[in-house]
Amino acid sequence: MPPTAVRLKFIRISSNFWSSMTKADNQEVSKELNLSKVTDFEMGIDSIEKLCKIGNLSAAVHLLRELTDNQAHICVSIYNRLLNSAIEANDFNLFTEVFKYLLLSRSPPNLNSYTCVAKAFQVVPDSEKILNFIRDVCETTKDREHTVMNQIIFAMADSGQMDKAMLVFGELKKMNSNFDLVTFNTVLGILGKAGLVDQMLSEFEAMKGLGFSPDAITYNTIINSFSRLGKFDICREFAREMSEKEIDMDLRTYTALIDSFGRAGRIKDAINLFEEMKRCQRPSVYVYRALISNLKKAGNFELALKMSAEMELSFPELLGPRDFKANWAGRRGKCKK
Repeated sequence: MPPTAVRLKFIRISSNFWSSMTKADNQEVSKELNLSKVTDFEMGIDSIEKLCKIGNLSAAVHLLRELTDNQAHICVSIYNRLLNSAIEANDFNLFTEVFKYLLLSRSPPNLNSYTCVAKAFQVVPDSEKILNFIRDVCETTKDREHTVMNQIIFAMADSGQMDKAMLVFGELKKMNSNFDLVTFNTVLGILGKAGLVDQMLSEFEAMKGLGFSPDAITYNTIINSFSRLGKFDICREFAREMSEKEIDMDLRTYTALIDSFGRAGRIKDAINLFEEMKRCQRPSVYVYRALISNLKKAGNFELALKMSAEMELSFPELLGPRDFKANWAGRRGKCKK
């Protein structure tokens, strides 16, 4: 043992001991663990895994406390194991405690951690419990960037819990803390995806009222949302606003607008926007495919053939999956009336 490695006495409990432990033995485990400080970190972490496997979660969390008190570095996978175990045990209080330890550790939460939060919220009907959890997280992360809250809101919405995601967002606004432009962009995306464009616009105005300047993601999110609903004039207004503010549209937004104009029969607008896009973006097979399809539907077969040939010649430079480009290759001249 290196002299620089500080180790205190660790209760070397055998595998047989752990395998014999049940939930009824929690007090005995706690008693044993309290006999000494835990500093044999590897054995301690291994013991947490074993305790989780046998369902003795309270002892596992007790051991986590001992390890963190002794400055042990615990990888995020162990925290995630404990979070999942707390969900399985339907113990939201322990879940909250473990997540707080994770936030205070040197291991930042990962995607699995935030997925655990979303899973935990699914089985918590009490909104006040959720809000208390959010307040605790805000207090713990108040001096940091707002990544944690942004990821929690996204994970909740991604798991189909839009109402709870908006509940959390409302609490953040009430507290006037732990939100930023990314938070608003996330919420705009949630509302837009749900087709709640009036509420999306309301939050857009609220965002500006709080002093947040819309960025490319903000506008692209709004334009894509209205595009899906076929509200092309509104899309064009926001695109014009972007241009006035010298904010560039991304390829996804160009594709959505070009496709929307094409489906609405506004071929001239679609072509003009397509040419504008080529001057500042690397085209994709998707935008070509959308434009060619809409040209054929509009009866403009000559231009559809021209675009098809142009796409084939540009294959090496186009963005898009290789399998699609391979399937399209060799189809020159097959655009039929």
